[in-house]
Amino acid sequence: MLVMLVSCVTYGKIKSKQIVRLEKGKVKMAVSSKAPGFSIALRKWAYNLSGFNKYGLHHDDCYDEADPDVKEALRRLPEHLVDERNFRIIRAMQLSLQKIILPKEEWVKFEEDNKYLQPYIEEAARERQEKEEWNKKY
Repeated sequence: MLVMLVSCVTYGKIKSKQIVRLEKGKVKMAVSSKAPGFSIALRKWAYNLSGFNKYGLHHDDCYDEADPDVKEALRRLPEHLVDERNFRIIRAMQLSLQKIILPKEEWVKFEEDNKYLQPYIEEAARERQEKEEWNKKY
């Protein structure tokens, strides 16, 4: 029996919530994923599959700095958090160049990964949208 996930995972959120079990090319059964544990398990699986945690990076370390909202959020970030972020990125680049990863006990775990940059990005995006709306009106 083949189990196929019929969904699209975007930014850690599930758009479609069904698993379809296929047997010889036919849909056998659809299982709802409304259980809270399923969503968390899927997010953990995707997090570990991404691989950035093996280099000691947090999720927010992977944002593109060319994005104006991210650039503004980094400008507003406290200096000690910027220093920690820069250290993690430099260490990850060094590990990547050496073609090695951190020992498993040093990997960033899903539960330990904090979204330190997310509030700043949301605030910068809201302000940018507000400015755009203001410029449209006046």
